[in-house]
Amino acid sequence: ELGNEGPGCAWVTLRRAGQSVGVELSEGELDRGVVVGRAEGCHEGLKAVLDTNVSRGHLLLLHHHGVFEAFDLCSTQGSYAGGKSVRRFVLPDAGARMQLATKEPVTLEWKRSEAPAPP
Repeated sequence: ELGNEGPGCAWVTLRRAGQSVGVELSEGELDRGVVVGRAEGCHEGLKAVLDTNVSRGHLLLLHHHGVFEAFDLCSTQGSYAGGKSVRRFVLPDAGARMQLATKEPVTLEWKRSEAPAPP
């Protein structure tokens, strides 16, 4: 529930083994940082498709200095973009796809929400 978080800023979808779950994240959430993983305190809406191949705290999605980024949190099986292992990855407004883990990987899809038209 976004509540007083303001309008949605980005859609994040996780896919694994024919299952998928997606959430819309607010700019406020992304300013504070959203952790993708299995541990308590990670984003609840994204846990449904995660298994033990994804670390308890696997990836941090963060908005800072006007840029949206994903940071691998020293996960056991790593994070990948464009087939390469990454520790930090800039998430473009046009959208991006990342892979979490190597064994039974989870695909993370990132897409910025459409900005509302100015009044």
